[in-house]
Amino acid sequence: MMRLEETDAVRAATTTEKFADGATMVNRSLTTTAEDPRQSEEGETLKAVERICQKFESGGKPHKFPPPQAAIHVLLVDVRTLFNGGDEWARVHVGLGGEYVPHGFHRRYFKGKLVSGVFSPRTTLRGAAEARERLHFIGFVNEKSYEEGAFGPAVQFIANPHLFKTVNEARAALAARPLGEPNILNAPAPKVAGHLLKLADALSNLTVGEAAELGRLMKARWKIPTLSSPED
Repeated sequence: MMRLEETDAVRAATTTEKFADGATMVNRSLTTTAEDPRQSEEGETLKAVERICQKFESGGKPHKFPPPQAAIHVLLVDVRTLFNGGDEWARVHVGLGGEYVPHGFHRRYFKGKLVSGVFSPRTTLRGAAEARERLHFIGFVNEKSYEEGAFGPAVQFIANPHLFKTVNEARAALAARPLGEPNILNAPAPKVAGHLLKLADALSNLTVGEAAELGRLMKARWKIPTLSSPED
């Protein structure tokens, strides 16, 4: 697991004002028009991509993660300091790149160029090629409650499209995850129709007798043949 520590650019863009009554006001201004382009959401997005990629290369050689074989490689990234946790579009942007963000408002351009993600073939940062070749998932962690059972739901994953051909392949890779059903942003679980959920709730409350009676009704409706006694 790695943590995206607060950057120098963010600290420079943050001011603190103390009042006579003891109150303190913290103001952070990350804007596209900042004199220093690093003090912007675009600059922070690019920096996050850079820092993740750097985990995969050291001294010109692949680092930490071996070539993929049977094991599934997941890098958990603590993003609590990135845009105060950010939203799912910030994570898609960092993991896949701006072209995967459908809404122009959430796309980040740095010096006129759309910021690419860790898994994007457009990314040429140090370690990017190794990340695409060796990492199956990035898990973005934004857990702030520190309560029991809160960690699992606080992780949003991005699957590496270079290592998974289908949504089902990506979901199967994390099927045994012990912290509940994974939230994979680019491989979401299929949605179940609302009326089927209501039906499932109703069926779960049936008594044994009611379930048997329902079974007989459904056999009659579907004309399911029953087993007959063997002839003497």
